[in-house]
Amino acid sequence: MPWQVLIGNVAAVSLVISVWMHLHYKLYRLSKVQAKLGCGLMMGLGAVLSMILSVEIDSGYYLDLRSTLLAVSAVYGGPLAVLVAGAFTSVQRISMGGAGVEPAAELVGAADEALYAAKKHGRDRVEAAADQARAA
Repeated sequence: MPWQVLIGNVAAVSLVISVWMHLHYKLYRLSKVQAKLGCGLMMGLGAVLSMILSVEIDSGYYLDLRSTLLAVSAVYGGPLAVLVAGAFTSVQRISMGGAGVEPAAELVGAADEALYAAKKHGRDRVEAAADQARAA
């Protein structure tokens, strides 16, 4: 049963990416910002669809392909598209609830902190976020 759901998840993700690639060429009149927003919207909706078709591994932990769509939005739409797609996926994941929400929120917060630390200290740097337990 879980394999059938995951195969459906792969099919849904493939369909969303294919539809966007075909629409992208048809919507050539859009400005760059509108195209990036459209990419983020399409990939965000696809990620939500992937999360709806997810397999619950353990209580509150889900297996799906949302990260694939976030990566596609980053490659084709840049930071603006990832922001839009990430907002959709965050809202959906929080609404799903479960044990995995809190660690995921902490991970995103730590990654965000490390990103801004690297930006503050210059380009092409690798930074690590401060340990939350030691900082408190």
